[in-house]
Amino acid sequence: MTTQHLKIIIGLVLGFGIGFGCRVASIPSPAPPVITGALLVVAMTVGWILTDRWLSHRPKVNEIHCGGPTGLPHNPQKD
Repeated sequence: MTTQHLKIIIGLVLGFGIGFGCRVASIPSPAPPVITGALLVVAMTVGWILTDRWLSHRPKVNEIHCGGPTGLPHNPQKD
């Protein structure tokens, strides 16, 4: 079993556990009560995942302007 499969299983068990606990305790579920709200949550999740994948494959054109542990920008002449 891969790590990805394990994360999916843990997420499903946790989600069902929270839903069950909310039902038993008679408190409102943190999930949206209508299909439109549920689809909005799915759309935001998918959008976040796709954007993360797209941005991670773009070239790092401004990496030299980013500060390191000291906060100072990278200086290629010192290397």
